[in-house]
Amino acid sequence: MTGAGVSDPENLTEDGATGEVPADERPLVRFRVTENVALLYLADPPGNALSAPMREALSRRLDEIERRARIEAVVLMAEGSVFSVAMPAGPETVDGPADAPGMAALCARIEAMPIPVIAVLQGAAMGSGADLAFACHIRIATRSARIGFPDIAVGLPPEGGATQRLPRLAGVGIALRLLLTGRPVTAPTALEFGLIDGLVEGDAHSAGFATARRVLDDGPRPPPARERRDQLIDGAAAMAEIARARAALGPAALFAARRISDCVEAALLLPFETGLDFEAEAHDECRAHPESLAMRALYLAERRISPALVVADDEGRRHPRPEGQAAIARLGAAQKRAIDWLLARGVAPAGIDAAFLERGFARGPMSAGGAAEPSDPETWERITGALLAEGARMIEDGTVRRAGDIDALAVHGMGWPRRLGGPMIAARIAGLAGRLRRLRDWQGQDPVWTPSVPLVDATKTADGFPT
Repeated sequence: MTGAGVSDPENLTEDGATGEVPADERPLVRFRVTENVALLYLADPPGNALSAPMREALSRRLDEIERRARIEAVVLMAEGSVFSVAMPAGPETVDGPADAPGMAALCARIEAMPIPVIAVLQGAAMGSGADLAFACHIRIATRSARIGFPDIAVGLPPEGGATQRLPRLAGVGIALRLLLTGRPVTAPTALEFGLIDGLVEGDAHSAGFATARRVLDDGPRPPPARERRDQLIDGAAAMAEIARARAALGPAALFAARRISDCVEAALLLPFETGLDFEAEAHDECRAHPESLAMRALYLAERRISPALVVADDEGRRHPRPEGQAAIARLGAAQKRAIDWLLARGVAPAGIDAAFLERGFARGPMSAGGAAEPSDPETWERITGALLAEGARMIEDGTVRRAGDIDALAVHGMGWPRRLGGPMIAARIAGLAGRLRRLRDWQGQDPVWTPSVPLVDATKTADGFPT
């Protein structure tokens, strides 16, 4: 698929003129009209994240398009090397201009446009970026493009309607694969699945304009995803796919994984608008769930930690460096001291292992295989209390800069499951004030539970430890 006739988007101002514009004055969404085709460029590289300001800017551009009767099609593209990538981990996904539309509202608006909207995907279209693309009526992509929904990595389902559109475009099985694994697919695979309508050979932006002209000149646009039911005709087979996916998840599945399965089932059983409401409720539930709170906090901690403590390899796997290993050794010593105290007072090794295994650890520290009975909750509180107290002391003496460093080290050096987030995150979610009271009760029994000034100070603010 090739095309020509579009000038390069670089240095285009809002009215289409060329010229250098200071970076802090450049619009987040650039706009021009060529031959009755509106060309929209997400213009916040490198990620072109669909933050609240970006969503507001895109919504204002859509307002402008709707006011111009002569515009017959829209091509949605991006500047830089990717279409749009962002992980919904931080406050930027919920804070912003009061009139900024949410992802679901923005996607619904694009899908309801009376003129064809073509998305041109290059590089990565991830999370909200992929949501936006699937709301468009036509999608084309470069061969190097990748499409995915990594939201599950922070304990969330999509929030722009993907759980309802993907099953309609590609079927229940492929939708569950993308949403539950978080792994992206390449553009050729997306074409095979029916997620995109064509591959771009040559300049992507020119191909987008050429596609719009071809749709206007040669025939009707494809129906929007919300009107598609051809992939859902065999309801029995679709329900069987959902049942297999749920069985594969097992009893220890993430809360978000179970809710994603429910949302995909809703796409099969409910009208489209009701399915969107179902997804929105599931997203809100997951966002407030302790697993997602922990995973989102960990995601941010991993990106803030000093490279002197942890370094990522070429494949993105993180490894502790010598300074990080020394910090992990201190945490390990505090954990061992708490365990030794428990053992001396009659707690069985299997009971200690059970406290770890019940919370998703691959193995317990005693290698005793766990207990037939559930562990005593105080066993876990004692162990994590020691880690919390030691982590706060490490902040106090400058071994680490922030609480999140302890959490990242626990995950990448001590086998903590991501769903727990790490000992500092877990304590914050459980309530630091309550944890401090327990430590004060225990500190006379062993100094490992003695709280330090940073921990006491953290209980005095709503945010806990400084970030």
